[in-house]
Amino acid sequence: MPGCVGESRSRPSRHRWWRWGRALLDALLPLRCSACGAWLDAVVETGHAAQDPLARVLCTDCRAALRLIDGPICPRCGLPFASGEGSDHLCGACLAHAPAYAMARSAGIYGPPLKTLIHRLKYDGQLRVARPLGDMLWGAFLRGWGDRSVDLIIPVPLHRRRLRERGFNQVRAMMRSWPCLDRKPRSTSIDGGVLVRARHTASQAGLDRKERQRNMRAAFRVDRPAAVIGRSVLIVDDVMTTGATVAACAEALKSSGARRVDVLTLARAL
Repeated sequence: MPGCVGESRSRPSRHRWWRWGRALLDALLPLRCSACGAWLDAVVETGHAAQDPLARVLCTDCRAALRLIDGPICPRCGLPFASGEGSDHLCGACLAHAPAYAMARSAGIYGPPLKTLIHRLKYDGQLRVARPLGDMLWGAFLRGWGDRSVDLIIPVPLHRRRLRERGFNQVRAMMRSWPCLDRKPRSTSIDGGVLVRARHTASQAGLDRKERQRNMRAAFRVDRPAAVIGRSVLIVDDVMTTGATVAACAEALKSSGARRVDVLTLARAL
């Protein structure tokens, strides 16, 4: 089924041509597990792909090592508790300072093999993992928002400089596999042009919580406030670490009149 999210039409760089070439090789060569490199059994793995989209890119052992997020979690930020016992309750960070978003949920823990797949997509240009990851993200959306009203879905944008370097927005690439969202009588739209990256920021990798918050300060702006006023908005990103990026997005959207802002990410760092 065709997706709803388009890619940027910015002029391709040599880096982007390399990534496209890599994607072509991935399509032509026999498939290996994108995490450990083991050969995938085409017959067996294809048979499991309908039930588990990651069967197209992960071997049986790596799929077994995948850590999905289950309860108990913080109902606000979605942080899973290490004990794995008890009921959902607010974490210390949300009790001390409630984030700008109303609810955040993630599909899995940011560790191998999910972390490896995300890096394959973002940094190695292995676009063949985008659809399986997008299907996993779609499943998390249905679990978290299947019975909730969402008016607008916004993938976290990249700054144009980072987009030129990478050649694509990894969140948009994953969301290409999402079916168009048409819920009668209310439709949910995906729009990547409402929220923009106002300034280029340093990579968040290696920064502590306070440094990440400073790095993200005033990093986003809403270009079309009329599109968010009074609406329920869902922000989608690949990884949530401290939450500084999605919090900055939520603050920009709330200050522009959004009624409610939620967050969905593929992975959550502990």
